[in-house]
Parts: sequence; structure tokens; C-alpha cells
Amino acid sequence: MIGEIAFPLLGWHYALVSECHIVSSALSSLALIEECIALSGHDILRREGQVVARMSYGMACEGAALDLSIAL
Repeated sequence: MIGEIAFPLLGWHYALVSECHIVSSALSSLALIEECIALSGHDILRREGQVVARMSYGMACEGAALDLSIAL
């Protein structure tokens, strides 16, 4: 299920940053990724957005869980 949400969000995020001519920071800023997910219009919880953002940022599931203090 997360793939059904994550991949379209990544595409939307890339399109947004491409329009803003900041492609170089598209996936290099966790704050920017989280902001784009929050503004995407998709009905996902804030915490889910944080997890998707960290995975998009390149963190493994374990790293995202540690960063967000989530038990695996």
C-alpha cells in the first residue's frame, strides 16, 4: 500500500521541484520532501508522510524508524 502512495508522491515532488528549478535539491532536503508531501493533496497522515519522506531521502526502514522513534 505504501508503494501506491509513495511513487506518485515522488513523481509529484519531482515535478514540483523541476518547476521551481531546484532539481539539485529535490531529494537532498528532508524538510522540502516533507513539505511537498504535506502539500500534495493526498489524504495521508502526517506520520505516514514523515516515513515516506525519509524513505525518499534514502533512509532504510530501520533508519527512518530510529529517526522517528518508531519501534519496528
